[in-house]
Amino acid sequence: MEFITNMNFAIALIFFPLVAPAQEAQPKASVEGVVVNDVTGAPVRRAEVTLTLMTPNSGGAIMLGPSSPSVSAATDAEGKFRVENLEAGRYMVAVRKQGMMMGRTAADNRTLNLTAGQEMKGLRYKLQPQAIIAGRVLDDEGEPLQGVQVQVLGRQMLRGKAQWVPVSGGAPTNDRGEFRIPDVQPGRMMVSVAYMGGATPTVAAEPGKPAMGFTRTYYPGVAEQSQATVLKVTAGAELSGIDIQLRRVPVFTIRGKAVDGTGAPLAADFFVNVMSREGFGFMPVGRFSTRRQDGSFEVSGVPSGSYVVMLRTMNRNSEQSAAIENVDVNGSDVAGVTLRPQPPVVLQGQVVMEGVEPEKAKAALTSMRVMLAAAGMGLVVGGSMSGQVKEDGSFTVSAAPVGKYRLQVFGGIQQASYVAEIRAGSVDLLGREFELAGGGPGAIKVVFRTDGASVTGTVETLENGPTGRVMVTLMAKEAELREFSAGFRTTGVDQKGGFNLTVLRPGDYLLIAVAGTDPDFGFLRDAEWVAANLSKFKQVTLKAGQTERIQLKPIAAPAEPE
Repeated sequence: MEFITNMNFAIALIFFPLVAPAQEAQPKASVEGVVVNDVTGAPVRRAEVTLTLMTPNSGGAIMLGPSSPSVSAATDAEGKFRVENLEAGRYMVAVRKQGMMMGRTAADNRTLNLTAGQEMKGLRYKLQPQAIIAGRVLDDEGEPLQGVQVQVLGRQMLRGKAQWVPVSGGAPTNDRGEFRIPDVQPGRMMVSVAYMGGATPTVAAEPGKPAMGFTRTYYPGVAEQSQATVLKVTAGAELSGIDIQLRRVPVFTIRGKAVDGTGAPLAADFFVNVMSREGFGFMPVGRFSTRRQDGSFEVSGVPSGSYVVMLRTMNRNSEQSAAIENVDVNGSDVAGVTLRPQPPVVLQGQVVMEGVEPEKAKAALTSMRVMLAAAGMGLVVGGSMSGQVKEDGSFTVSAAPVGKYRLQVFGGIQQASYVAEIRAGSVDLLGREFELAGGGPGAIKVVFRTDGASVTGTVETLENGPTGRVMVTLMAKEAELREFSAGFRTTGVDQKGGFNLTVLRPGDYLLIAVAGTDPDFGFLRDAEWVAANLSKFKQVTLKAGQTERIQLKPIAAPAEPE
C-alpha cells in the first residue's frame, strides 16, 4: 500500500508539477519636468529627453553601454515632458534639440536614482542656443581665399598642459572666402586658418631672398598664437565679421636622405611629413615629400620654427618602419637631415584576470585591446600601435622605437575589475613612461582584480555657495598615475547631491567637488594647480573591497585666465 501511495504521488507530480508562486511585478517609475532656454527662460518645444539605464555588469559596477535600455519623450509646447514605464535603477539623462546644447549652468540632475513606483517631478533642464562664428579669409593683398580650413580652438588641459585645441569640425572657405561655423559652445575661443594639410602655395624667391608662403594665422591676422585675440562666445551669439588676413612669411626647405642600417640609400618607398612641435596636434607644415631615386627627400614651404620631421615606409605587406628627427628652421634652408627608419619593436605580454570565472574571463579578454600611447605630446609611429587580447590572455603590440610610451588597456570588463598591475619583470609600468629603444622593457604582465574599493557620498548644497554644474573628481595622489585612465575618475551628482565611484584600485587619492561652468573642469588635470591647492582636496586612502562614505563641500571653479 505504501508503494502504491508513493507511486500515485510521483504520477501526480508528473501531471501536476509544483509551480513556485510568481514574484509580484514591481511598479514602474516615472519622471516629469520642463526644458527651458537657458538665455531667455522660454520653454523649448520638441526637445528630446532620453533616460538611459546604467546597468550593473558582471562585476556589479554601474556602466553605460550601447546596449543599455533607454526611454525617450518629446517636450510639448510648454516645454514639459513625462517619461514613464521606467524600471528601478540609476539613469543617465540626455536632452537634445538641434542647434542647442545642455546648459552648463543648470542644476546637474544628469543622473537620476529611481526606486520602484517612484514618481519624480519638478525636474528642470536648460538648453543653450549654440553660437555661430562667421567671417572671411583674405590673402595678403585683400583678395578672398577659397578652400582654406578654418577651425575654432578652445582651451583645455591635456596631459597636464594647457592647450588650445580644435573644438569644432571646422569649415573650408567658399569661393568668396567666406566661412560659417555653427554649433560653437559658449566659452573663450580662438580662430585659426591654414591650408589643408599645411600645403601652402608659395611665391618663387627673388634673387638672394627666400620664397614666401602663407602660414597658419590666428584671428585677427597674427602668426603667433600668443598674440591672437580670444573671443568671448556667449550662448546664442552670432559673431560675424571675423575676417582674417593670412600672413605671408618667408618659407624654407628641409632636405635630407633616408638610409638603411648600412648607410645605403633606403630602397623602400616612403613619405616624409614635417609637423610643428609647438601647440596641440602636431599640425602639418609644408608639402610632404616622397622618396626620390637616390633616397633623398625635400619638404618645401616651411616657415621658421621648431619641427618634427617624420618618415614612414610604405610597405603594404609588413608593418611600417619609421624615423623621427627634431629640426629647427631659423631663417634659412636646412640640409643634411639623415633619417634611418627602424622597424617596429614588438612587445608581447599576458593579461591575467584574478577572481573572475574562466568562461567570463575568456569573453572579457577577447574584447580587450592593449594600446601604446605616446607620453607627453609625442607621436606614436610605425607598428600596429594596438593589439587585440586573445582568449588565453596573450597580446602583441608594436611601435617604432622613437620617443616614450605608456601602456593602456581598453574594453573587456574593466568596469567590473580594475588594472592592479602592469609590470615587465620587476619594473612597474602602471602609468609610467618607458622607451622601446634597445628592444623595450621585455615581456609585460597586466593583472586585473575584482576586489576594487568604492567611494560614495553626497555634496552639500551651500547657501550662497558656488553655483553651476557640480562634478566630483577622484584622482591618484601620485601625479604619474593620473595619466592612467583609472587614476583620474569623474562623476556628476544625482538629484539629491549623491555620487558613487566604484571598482577603484586600492591606493592614495585626492577627492574634490567643484561647481562651475567650465565644460570639463580641465584645470583639475593641471598638476601645478593641484599641488598649489592640496588643502581644497579631501585625502582618501582606499583598501581592497572597502567602501568609503564621504560628505563634500563644493568649491567654485577658478576663473579662466584672460
